[in-house]
Amino acid sequence: MSKGADVGSLQTLQDLATALKSFSRRRRELLDDVERSVSRRIEQLEERRGDWNRELGRRRDDYESADEEDDSYHLQMRVEEAEENLQQVERWLERVREAATSYTRSARAFAAGDDERAVAFLQDRIAELEKYLAIKIDSGATGSSFSFEGPGILPNAVGALEQTVASGLEGITESILPSGFDWVPLSSINAAEMASLPADEEYRKTPKAEIQRGFEALRSDILPAIKQSGADSDFFFKLDQASGKNAEHGVQRVYDAFFGSDPIALNRTLKEGEYEITSGRHRIKVAREQGWPAIPAKLI
Repeated sequence: MSKGADVGSLQTLQDLATALKSFSRRRRELLDDVERSVSRRIEQLEERRGDWNRELGRRRDDYESADEEDDSYHLQMRVEEAEENLQQVERWLERVREAATSYTRSARAFAAGDDERAVAFLQDRIAELEKYLAIKIDSGATGSSFSFEGPGILPNAVGALEQTVASGLEGITESILPSGFDWVPLSSINAAEMASLPADEEYRKTPKAEIQRGFEALRSDILPAIKQSGADSDFFFKLDQASGKNAEHGVQRVYDAFFGSDPIALNRTLKEGEYEITSGRHRIKVAREQGWPAIPAKLI
């Protein structure tokens, strides 16, 4: 069986390369975040161990220097309490360190995936195909379908990406949404409207790749934070400040894009359970391509 891939649109390859870059970058960011979180936890436990070490020393001094009139039994109980707390902190510290070591091994193996090589491979093929298409146009040839041979990197990377997206969207409609928003199945949007969604070249105001990254941030960062703490725009503003991200690259911008003044908006039609699109056609197109079963929308 041939390992070639028949491709009918150069834009398809470019979109795939963009998606792989986003996936690779997001994966590294998540791994770095977890490593930082684990390191902070270890530091906190080490500080707690130091506190209880000092507290144990003070309580032992009090017990050893107690006069006959002092409640030696009470002081002894305080020493035992400090010893127990110190042992508990040391047990937790040992467990976290073991988990961190195991995680580091797994993370390094995961980080050594093929997606970066796949992106480089795709970019090389795109450059070659652009030259090829330019030659065909100059020579007056017709047709835009072509194929290329790959070393097996691309199928592995694409499979990993599709699997990650699919698993991440499982049960997505159970996520809590801000007040005034509902999960609306894409299948309930008017078929004619879905058939006339924008083409790739119509993403002028906001690049398609940026919207794709927005949906990934919605899935991985925003919806979990809303579920956990009812996070709002101000929460993500503070989060961006804490992480040193500016407004252009922060998560508050993504939150506002979905739940701010210009959300995806749908109109109920006369047909029961069917909707027309009021705004958000570009985002709906990306949601469909990424396999989202439904979208968070404001119903008009």
